[in-house]
Amino acid sequence: MASCPPIRPLVLAMLLFFLCSPPCLAQSEAAPDEENCLICHRYPGLGRYDEEGNRRIYYINDQLIAHSVHGKLRCKSCHVDLDKIPHENVKKVDCATPCHVKDPSSNQEFSHQDMIEKFQQSVHGQRPDAPKRYPEDLPTCTYCHGNRTYNPYAGIWGKSEALSLETLVRCQGCHKDKAWTQRLYAHFTHRMRRRRSQYEIIRLCTSCHEDENKMVRHGLEAVSTFRDTFHWTLVKYGVQNAPDCLTCHVPVGYATHVIRPRTDPVSPIAKTNRIKTCSNQGGILACHPGATARFAEGRVHAYGTKVQLLAAKEAVRSRVRKENPLLLERAGKEVSARELFHYRVLNLIRLAYKILIAMVIGFMFFHQSLDFVRTKWKMRKAHKKLLEKNTRYFIRMNTNEKVQHFIFVVCFFMLAFTGLMVWLPEKTFDFLGGAKASVFLVRSVVHRIFGTLMILVCVYHVCYLFFKPAGRRWFVDMMPGPKDIGGFFSYMLYLIGIRSAPPEFDRFCYKHKMEYGALIVGTTLMSVTGLLLWSEQLWDKFFIDIATLVHSMEAILACLAVMIWHLYEVHLRPHKFPIDNMWLTGMIDEEEMREEYPLHYKKIMNDPELQAIYMREGSEANE
Repeated sequence: MASCPPIRPLVLAMLLFFLCSPPCLAQSEAAPDEENCLICHRYPGLGRYDEEGNRRIYYINDQLIAHSVHGKLRCKSCHVDLDKIPHENVKKVDCATPCHVKDPSSNQEFSHQDMIEKFQQSVHGQRPDAPKRYPEDLPTCTYCHGNRTYNPYAGIWGKSEALSLETLVRCQGCHKDKAWTQRLYAHFTHRMRRRRSQYEIIRLCTSCHEDENKMVRHGLEAVSTFRDTFHWTLVKYGVQNAPDCLTCHVPVGYATHVIRPRTDPVSPIAKTNRIKTCSNQGGILACHPGATARFAEGRVHAYGTKVQLLAAKEAVRSRVRKENPLLLERAGKEVSARELFHYRVLNLIRLAYKILIAMVIGFMFFHQSLDFVRTKWKMRKAHKKLLEKNTRYFIRMNTNEKVQHFIFVVCFFMLAFTGLMVWLPEKTFDFLGGAKASVFLVRSVVHRIFGTLMILVCVYHVCYLFFKPAGRRWFVDMMPGPKDIGGFFSYMLYLIGIRSAPPEFDRFCYKHKMEYGALIVGTTLMSVTGLLLWSEQLWDKFFIDIATLVHSMEAILACLAVMIWHLYEVHLRPHKFPIDNMWLTGMIDEEEMREEYPLHYKKIMNDPELQAIYMREGSEANE
């Protein structure tokens, strides 16, 4: 068997080849490589797999490094003790190491030591005198910070790069070292920008804080509940005024490296500081400038694990006490009795609505399914009569009522659509590109406009009921009575086949009155809660939470009811499908009048005054 060639001569030959190759002899124009690190690190394929199976890449792009915040540092300024090739015993970079760069303000060697000492005092830091459990869970400098490249000059003073370059030329009028001035100016403009978008900041923070296992180890709860807030809705649509994690946890006057727990009186989310934080005094974002103490005391994130544990049964708490005692201990200290009460009230409201929606929509679906089957069966049995060309027509809605109905329908569908946009997944409107944020802001304005218009229509309708003769007749005919209860049960017996014929109904039957009553209750709730949400900073946050929940659940109930009950009754019943034009003409023909509303038909035919109000001959109906 042939012996393997020696390895050392092969390695030396390769190094000699690298040293003599033109790319290595020619120094990069972007950044001087005084230590010849790029002899090896300039190759994109350079890397290895570590002991845990992770791929480690050691490729260095000299162009990117030269234009980065660390571009003027020698490699060994950070990567110390690298004296052997191949490198052995490589240590992690210590960001507290003094750099070989002078701080222009003090003429001292620059160091991040002061920032690191502040960071160690924060919730994310590890103090030497007070070590924390599971230190491997804590973020390091490089977890949040990368060696970012300087941005182009365009954008700091506007969209034009020329103005920024003109400003740089003015600086170079006094500072003769153009390279130094250009780099200082790049650093200044770089720090003046938002380096991460709101979405990127939230993604960075939640990369740890959404890890339930990691949070439980430290007695914290995962912040996935943030995605249930309106703040997140603004972020996912890319609204510039949207708040991110730093907006509340690091507002004006605070530093990201010194984030404090909410139990610390200095923290911006401590109860004594929340008014200032919510109003964002001195900040560039317009948050809640008129925030009151009652509003600021409320929760921003939805209730999470800690409140749920305290509200759970003792058996659940006993199990958690054995598995995660720290979480239960902190829950008892941080969750007040008031918050626990609020959580239980909101849960009861949510449960009540779920039961209500299931029962109401279930009944509606059952009722309409039976009606569909029975109506189809009746149509097969019946022989349709051919009416004369100039038959009689009967008014169901006069012109005033048709206009009210039309405006209300438009408002309802616009409110449903613009409200649904808030709950749609993040990527639904990505096709809009950069216009997504503008569309969302327009959505907000449109929702308020049509909400206000719907309230005005309802106010007008109340006035119409009391001050117009036709309105008073509507009100009297719509009032429920004992006969409606009998009509309901008789019609249900007809639907299931026990009765051979349906009961006779007047102008409005139980179906209309149930829907009209639901409309009154639903519109009132939606209007009141909508106005509360519109002026949220004036109210107790608990009331706003209730208003948000009721507004959302009532909207779901209303949309489902309209689809299953109303649209079926007026458009989708077999003898009206695909559309009934009564909502446009306000009239039905004599055949339908005798079939659907026989009692009202008999009253009209026996009363000349009612005939003048409700009945029109064919020629009159076409006018």
